[in-house]
Amino acid sequence: PDSLVVINEDFTNGEELILPTGLDENICESIPLVPDLGDAPIFGRLSDGSWLLFDPRLNLSVNTLVSPLIDGGKKFDLASGGNTYCSNVPRTFLNEDECILSSDACKPSTSNELEVLL
Repeated sequence: PDSLVVINEDFTNGEELILPTGLDENICESIPLVPDLGDAPIFGRLSDGSWLLFDPRLNLSVNTLVSPLIDGGKKFDLASGGNTYCSNVPRTFLNEDECILSSDACKPSTSNELEVLL
């Protein structure tokens, strides 16, 4: 399909592809954001008969001055078990006019309850 883009062509001989637009099929809702170790591989078949293997390691998110990730990527960090990085950047002269402060970004959730074993 025209929407697949070859990535890392020099290193993969053109065998790594990315679908930058994502899919909007209902069946995609059943695919976990981050599969667990031991989950069955997820394959897709193209209209030309070739097969693809889903690799969830790359999840592109829009995080721009106009459309920032309000939680700084915390949702993805939690879903990956801490295997992703925070998407926040410090306020600078380049982003000071659009910079949005998030009180919950990339911080572990806290609770007022404390259990002390004696």
